[in-house]
Amino acid sequence: MTHFAMVVNVALCYGCMGCNIACRDEYVGNDHLPYSAAQQPAIHTFYPQFNYVPGQSWMALDQVERGSYPYVKNSWVHELCNQCANAPCVTAAENGAAYYLPDGIVIIDPTKSQGQTQIQSACPYGRIYWNSVTNTPQKCTFCAHLLLEEGKTQPKCVDACPTTALTFGDLDNTSSAVYAMVKTGGAVPLHPEYGTQPRVYYLNLPTLMLAGQVISKGTGLFIKGATVTLTFNPVQTTGTAPPAIKATATTDVWGSFEFDGLGPVNIGVGVQPATGGTYSLTIAATGETTATFTGSITAATYLGKLSLSP
Repeated sequence: MTHFAMVVNVALCYGCMGCNIACRDEYVGNDHLPYSAAQQPAIHTFYPQFNYVPGQSWMALDQVERGSYPYVKNSWVHELCNQCANAPCVTAAENGAAYYLPDGIVIIDPTKSQGQTQIQSACPYGRIYWNSVTNTPQKCTFCAHLLLEEGKTQPKCVDACPTTALTFGDLDNTSSAVYAMVKTGGAVPLHPEYGTQPRVYYLNLPTLMLAGQVISKGTGLFIKGATVTLTFNPVQTTGTAPPAIKATATTDVWGSFEFDGLGPVNIGVGVQPATGGTYSLTIAATGETTATFTGSITAATYLGKLSLSP
């Protein structure tokens, strides 16, 4: 049996917004009944007074910056309806206004859902919008009309992605790319503790990071080839803290080092709970005195310049 799913590889996205634009192009001003009514665009009213109603982003991109100047890393994280197998919006809906298609896609009926604000508020990920013109909740449908009526194999956003950051397919098909990514490739859903059983998964989500630069106190120059040994003890905000992380890095020509993947970061609605922890860095370099630096972090952190004495 077919169960559609999507995998978002955050590492491959550079924020071109092609998926967002393609989604708006497909839905703004276009009804695709019975799966969706036209997506509400931004509304500007200049008379008698200025008023602005923001448009919807069924495929939204959140820009996540980690670290601090001059060591900053940037990621783009897609947020869309998670097409949950145990969808709270379906439970909250009255009169069958939200339901599952046989392939697992969650549909909000554009007629039956009129006035049912509880459908929007039921989503723990915040991915259902309210259309103030039609008085109905709306969201991503995985382009059900394209898949079921036009014979397409993937949603419009996937077609538009120039870097293959979005992968779509049948999670029950053991030969599909999404099956491999989810079952053996490490793709994970957002907030599994919600119990909603999402069918949107992620690879390479931004994680807690510790970085810095090593210089010689004697010469004031960056030290290339220094060995930096890390011991990191995570303290997770929910659940049981994972075991200590031990890793080693070598500084580059600018004396820079980086340890990524130290735990999840809180990057917005629907993303994993934040992790902090304590660290111990031991830095050794030829001709310099070995030094240890300790501290605690609660966010991705750039430590700045760390000096070694001759």
